[in-house]
Amino acid sequence: AGSSITTEVGYQFANFATSNQFKHAITALFRDKYQQMRPQHFDNLKKLFKELDTDGNGTIDYGEFKNGMLKSKDLNLSEDDIKKMFQELDINKVGEIDFEALVNAAVHDYLIASDQRLYEAFRELDDDEDGKIKTAELKKKIKEMDVYGKADELLKIIDS
Repeated sequence: AGSSITTEVGYQFANFATSNQFKHAITALFRDKYQQMRPQHFDNLKKLFKELDTDGNGTIDYGEFKNGMLKSKDLNLSEDDIKKMFQELDINKVGEIDFEALVNAAVHDYLIASDQRLYEAFRELDDDEDGKIKTAELKKKIKEMDVYGKADELLKIIDS
């Protein structure tokens, strides 16, 4: 069977590999929430980990990681890129990655994506780009969008 390392997963590893110890700590805090909110992704990570852990010892060494990355048809990574990703995922610097490291990389990517979506939503509501969302701007957007036909009810809540 072909490797299930997709471009998305590869980018998650690469993004996480550029982070620092503080980010590792933050992602660990959100791990349980990620498992609850993204159960399918979590299960896919378990399958991926088992696939990469070819000797079944519960960790992924550099050889296993490199082989998995090179097998992926979606990723076009150099050996230097793969080595850097592995070194950064190996936060304990013991020459192997455990399941928690893969989960942390996925959680980190999820948090970054969530932050980006919030920023874009804020920018959309901040028409005059002053860094604040004025009540009038919010009301105008609610009226424009009126997604569920409940704009009037929302406006009453804002005015109360």
